[in-house]
Amino acid sequence: MHMDEKDMSHPHANITRSETSKEIYPAPCRNETRRHPLIHLNSKIQRDAVSTPLNESYLEALLNELQSMPRTPLAIYGLTLTRINELALICAGNYADSCEYAAAGDLMVNPAQVMVHLRGKPHPVLKVRHEKLTTQFKDAGKDEPSLIQWFIKNTIVEIRKKPILTQLYKMLTDSDIISGHYIEFTDRRMKQIADTMGFLSAWKVASVEEFHQKLKTAGPSETAFIQKALCRFDRGLFDEMEKDIFGFLREDHYRSRFIDM
Repeated sequence: MHMDEKDMSHPHANITRSETSKEIYPAPCRNETRRHPLIHLNSKIQRDAVSTPLNESYLEALLNELQSMPRTPLAIYGLTLTRINELALICAGNYADSCEYAAAGDLMVNPAQVMVHLRGKPHPVLKVRHEKLTTQFKDAGKDEPSLIQWFIKNTIVEIRKKPILTQLYKMLTDSDIISGHYIEFTDRRMKQIADTMGFLSAWKVASVEEFHQKLKTAGPSETAFIQKALCRFDRGLFDEMEKDIFGFLREDHYRSRFIDM
């Protein structure tokens, strides 16, 4: 459904309100403080998208805010979840394209919080995120013939906070309302991020500066091949999801390709 700028700015203007809209807006009011929390969050996300740098801390704050809210109306909750997922994918893709492998890995595979329980110790120890366990605890097992064997026998590793894209993917698959096509597309883009990091790492570039320097010496066919290996994710789906939120507010039987219900 097409929406012009007037519709995007004022979802109440010149429209027939749906039952969902009436639930969210008990009385006609454009005062943002009286909006449903999901609409308020989406307004914030849309504003931030053009002014706030995407990073792990910001994405975690959005996800925490969403998890504190009621899950109704379900369609709008689901679209809010997919919009945060889009931002996380864009962020990880940007990191991969910029050769920021550790930052992309933090969003994809590196748990945000890991606690190590040591035998005989009353309290667990926080793992240093970007350090090997054997490096962090080398002194604890220094008198043992095998540090790895000592570690296996004397510690239990507990993941308390998974990477944000892992959290989001589980929420998508557990929701029962997010379309299978969107979940599959999310999976493909996560694999693309991993493939991009693998390609650039194999090409032996450690920074975006090195990448651009090597690109300058590449021929046309090689340049085209390299460009295809990058993520280059954009905000197309993110913006479409916002339009779908307003669609559900306008029509009782609105359909979104991201929502199955």
